[in-house]
Amino acid sequence: MFRDRIYEVGGDSMSPTLMRGQKVWVEYGGVIRRNDIVLVINPLTPKNKASNPDLKRCVCMPGDSIIRLQSAHIYGPAVVPRSGMKVRLDYANYMIYRDLVMKYENARLEWRDSICTVDGKAAESYTFRRDYVFLVNDNRADHSDSRTLGPVPWDWVGAKIKFVF
Repeated sequence: MFRDRIYEVGGDSMSPTLMRGQKVWVEYGGVIRRNDIVLVINPLTPKNKASNPDLKRCVCMPGDSIIRLQSAHIYGPAVVPRSGMKVRLDYANYMIYRDLVMKYENARLEWRDSICTVDGKAAESYTFRRDYVFLVNDNRADHSDSRTLGPVPWDWVGAKIKFVF
C-alpha cells in the first residue's frame, strides 16, 4: 500500500534544518534510525481538534542511555525504555520513570514510606510494556520536545523524512 505523503513544514521547531513553508516527502513503514527526522503524531490530541503532525529529530532509540529524561528531572544516566525492560524501583528510578509510566503505561506509581507501589501493590521492579524514543527539535530554543515532555511512545512516530523539496 502506497502511503508516502508530502507535508508542508508548519513551524520553526526544526529550523535551520527545515524552514516554515518547505515541503518534505515522508516515508511510512521505513526503518527509522538515530538522527532521522520523523513525523510525530500525538494520539492524545482530541479528534475534534485539527492537529498537524510535528517534525522532530530522533536522537535516542529504545534502550539507549541518556543523561536526563526530562528537564525537570536531572537524574542519570537513565535508559530510554524499551518493551520488556525491567527497572528496579528504588527512589531514583521512581523519580526518573514515574511520569512515563503514569502517562503512557496506564499504571499508577506511588512512593510512600520507602516503598514503591504499582497500582496499589508493593513492587520492587517495573517492566515496560512499550518502546519509547527521545525526540528533539533542531531549533534548541523551542523546548516542545522530549527535553521537556520526556520520551514518547514509539508508536507515535508515524513516518520519517525521505527528502526535502
